[in-house]
Amino acid sequence: MYISEIEQFRLEKAVRSMCSSRNQSIPAELGKVQYEIYKEGVLFTKLCFLLDSSHINYECPIAKLEFDIDCKQWKLFVAEREENSAQLIAWLPYPHLSSSHDFTVLLNEIEHDPQQLFW
Repeated sequence: MYISEIEQFRLEKAVRSMCSSRNQSIPAELGKVQYEIYKEGVLFTKLCFLLDSSHINYECPIAKLEFDIDCKQWKLFVAEREENSAQLIAWLPYPHLSSSHDFTVLLNEIEHDPQQLFW
């Protein structure tokens, strides 16, 4: 494991809170977010619904947050997808704030999306 159990607990708590807050304030038609914690970090996926439906039409990866053990920093990546597709092409470093020692700074960037790259 790359991050300590305490850090992983803090990460999961912050991610759960961010996703819950976003999902409550955004209509389903605009997409909901889910997350998956793995040993190096977190994968964020946007769930897209058909209009007036509670069933997921498709899901697409939007961002991932990973801990780089070598430089001891969190790194933020944005998904590059084919246009009008959920198909992932590559993970690109987030161009405006690609790394930080504090994952909450990068979570804030995902949540508020000032560059409109995620949502």
